[in-house]
Amino acid sequence: MFLYKKFSIGNADHFNPGHYAFIADELAIMMEQIKHIPHDFVAEIIVSFLKNHSLRCEWIAANPELARLVSSKSVRSDRIESLFESCQKDSFFSQELETYLKGKLAEKGVYTTGRGYY
Repeated sequence: MFLYKKFSIGNADHFNPGHYAFIADELAIMMEQIKHIPHDFVAEIIVSFLKNHSLRCEWIAANPELARLVSSKSVRSDRIESLFESCQKDSFFSQELETYLKGKLAEKGVYTTGRGYY
């Protein structure tokens, strides 16, 4: 069985937020779903799981409720995950996407330094 990437991203492509307007919508839905959860490591947990489907032990220990929700896909973002999957071979695009996501989360008051508020 062949697996096809949902997005076509070339080796020289750069991330352009204007081409992926759904990201802001998906992040807004996610933030609404988790607004009652402690704020520890929110950005790290969300971005790491969407990008690599992995979480650090320290993040899980600090915010087990969010870690459980994200890893069980109770809080999900299928299109952002698909975008990360589609750019696995293009680390520059992936890094730009990650930076953009962290910036959008910071705008909502979720910081990547561990303990943030939104």
